Amino acid sequence: MFERRVPHQVLGASLVGAALALACSTDTSGLARQPSPGGGPGGASGGFAPPDETAGAGGGGGAGTGGSGGGSAGRGGAGALHVVHGLVDGGDLFVCLREAGGAALGGDAPQPEAGVEYGRSYTIPVDWEPALDVEALLYVVAGGLAGRSCSELGELSQVPAPTLPDAGTADAAPSAPAFPLEPLEPRAAGAVRFPPGLLRAGTSYALVAAGCTGAGASEDVCGPPDLIFGSSQALALAEIDDQIVGAGGGSLGLQFLNASRAVARASVVLQGQVEQDSRRLAEDVRFGAIRPRDAAPAEEPLGVELHIEGASASDYTEAWADMIEAAGGAPVTPGSNYLLVYVGAEPRSSLGGLAPPRFVLVPGRAGAQ
Repeated sequence: MFERRVPHQVLGASLVGAALALACSTDTSGLARQPSPGGGPGGASGGFAPPDETAGAGGGGGAGTGGSGGGSAGRGGAGALHVVHGLVDGGDLFVCLREAGGAALGGDAPQPEAGVEYGRSYTIPVDWEPALDVEALLYVVAGGLAGRSCSELGELSQVPAPTLPDAGTADAAPSAPAFPLEPLEPRAAGAVRFPPGLLRAGTSYALVAAGCTGAGASEDVCGPPDLIFGSSQALALAEIDDQIVGAGGGSLGLQFLNASRAVARASVVLQGQVEQDSRRLAEDVRFGAIRPRDAAPAEEPLGVELHIEGASASDYTEAWADMIEAAGGAPVTPGSNYLLVYVGAEPRSSLGGLAPPRFVLVPGRAGAQ
């Protein structure tokens, strides 16, 4: 019953199940885990948030392995930090790890060497010493960072961000340059600090760079400007559930993370072969939140639908096979957990030249093989 929808052209930490949206930089020391209020599709999720909230506050992030496919190590081994590129206004994404305020970890070269393409993820093993206080700094640039070190990028000054054209204007010309020809010089894309004990051994996390590093685009492209910093970018950090569901039954464990600053609330439907077999995975999920709190058992769907603010019809639909291909082509593993991440602009926006809407499949804990 899958009907491929051709989307309109688009210009361009929580732990224990929710997400923390961040401004240009964040210090996560002193944040405590919230008790989990229960799960199930559409249920509340715990995490770094005020007691009456389940999403992070809005605002202005070792060697790795590329791609989104495959599973992470089980509990007791090294964990995994999956960095997802969801910035819609250009460039490839690079990551630098260092001791907080100090020396680089794993060499002074940004990783990965070729950068992370938009709508893809890059896996960094969480295998540093547990006592280390670690920072991850993110940058975007088109054309690569040959010869640039993390030390040089750390001294990157915040120059005024370029102004992007507004959605629905004459600037949305068919001849607009294709993503990601800009920026030609590196831009900071956020930083996040991991104090000792924050990331658990054997657990997978998704760190998503969202919004825009430029300025001036409409809110349906980049999301609203931050009230304090004025930026239109944020990081969302989420822990993927590590409790295996459906073991032995051939099903997957699935969760959804809304990582689009331009989409305030979204629901996700998994398409079946016939309409009666379709099911809602998550309901009314705010930016930076993850639902359900506990991974829900599901068979591989035909496609995934995004419904914005309670709409009955799909605003964006992506074939499951296309998502697997974008993740590197490796098939999913039955009995393993995965996180569906939505990145991009508001799907109905019509500004050409920036990145399109995209679902990204991020692996969590793998079941027994």
